[in-house]
Amino acid sequence: MVVGGILLAAGSATASDAKPVSRAGVPSVQEAAADTSQGTALGDGERLSLVDGDVRITDSGAADNSTYAFGSTNGALEVRPTALQRPVEPTKVPIPAAKATMPTATAVSSVKLNITNADVMSKLFYVWDSKTWMSYPVDSDAIGPSATVKLPPGDYFSVALHSDWQRPSYLLTRTFKVGSAATTVSFDERAAKETGVKVDDPTAVRESAAVWISVPGNQLAGFAGAGADKVYVTPFSQTGTTLRIHDILSRKGSNASAPSPFRYDLTHTFRNTVPAAAYASVKQTSLAKTVTHVNAPGTRTTARLQTVPDFGEWTGVYMDSAVPVGGSVTEYITPGISYSRLLSYGTGDYYLQLPSRTLAAGAAPAETVGAAPLQPVRTEGTASERRGNTVRLYEPGGLSDAAGHYGSDTRSAVSYRLTGDGRRHGLCGDDRSDDQPAPVGPAPLRHQYVRPGTDDP
Repeated sequence: MVVGGILLAAGSATASDAKPVSRAGVPSVQEAAADTSQGTALGDGERLSLVDGDVRITDSGAADNSTYAFGSTNGALEVRPTALQRPVEPTKVPIPAAKATMPTATAVSSVKLNITNADVMSKLFYVWDSKTWMSYPVDSDAIGPSATVKLPPGDYFSVALHSDWQRPSYLLTRTFKVGSAATTVSFDERAAKETGVKVDDPTAVRESAAVWISVPGNQLAGFAGAGADKVYVTPFSQTGTTLRIHDILSRKGSNASAPSPFRYDLTHTFRNTVPAAAYASVKQTSLAKTVTHVNAPGTRTTARLQTVPDFGEWTGVYMDSAVPVGGSVTEYITPGISYSRLLSYGTGDYYLQLPSRTLAAGAAPAETVGAAPLQPVRTEGTASERRGNTVRLYEPGGLSDAAGHYGSDTRSAVSYRLTGDGRRHGLCGDDRSDDQPAPVGPAPLRHQYVRPGTDDP
């Protein structure tokens, strides 16, 4: 399952969106990360994929509730599994973050970054010039609380992300100045305060959370949060920064076999300043409210609703919770925020891509998803195309629901039949004549189908 966060519990299949989306100048996945659309291997056997700018992890089946540390700096998304007993080399995925030019500096100083009052196995440090927001890479791979970076004189904003298995996670911040001498910058975990979004419903508890810090240039440090674990952040004040919180709440004691009848999908932003009281509180009556009816291919399966808020930044992470199969879930949602959504079934190999939505406070119309019959749909953004006398076919949405929600199953085989003028046409390179059409059986996606000697489709 995908539970976000630094923390992101793996388990949902890679999704290829039927409609590319560009966000606030960020190219779509097809444009910016086409080479990672089928996934990139991580150090623990999982696979990372980008879905319209958002992160998804595909479960390898080796472990449950795998956790990951993320960072986005200087055009690369860095992902590292943290729930291991040994350090793992981070995986770097190219992303279209703005790159700054390294200034010419005749002198740099050694700066030691150190997390104090904590037992640290894995961590990630991020350092930015607080005037230009140029990032400086820090080698955080060694086990232990510290790392060292070389910096020219200037003013800096830094984040330490600490999240070890089955422990609370921390986003620790410091501002500091570098002169001509070596220095040590300490991140004290005792100074961090618990953060999240609370609602005035005593039956609702956290099911999963993702917390991150964004800085100018589509850069971030995060994500902190793993399942119901607590998340702490250092109160700070720094112009240009934002602390983002995405909290999923459900009924206490619910699980995949007995899903919660309600789901709170809550977000909050602290802009420029994170106060000492880092928790946000909302009233249920101030939220949007809707009912989602969930149908499924059979009753002996489970379903998980996954959402990610769209703040116009690179990137977000899908958060999920179990929802009733063949039943309904009442959703309470932060109004005025656009959420991208997925509904996955069972192991996550079969999923439906639901339309993004922004709801106003108050009651909203109900929605039904997963209704039969399951059928192919053509949507804007699918990759079939014709170039001259070559037709490339890519139609993955073969298991979409009756409402037209794009659906696919990564375990299924796909076959195509291309016809024209009453005739069926064969594969590229087939030696049959145009009057001897070749049978077309299950084949890998993106096969070429060609009608020899003509420009007709």
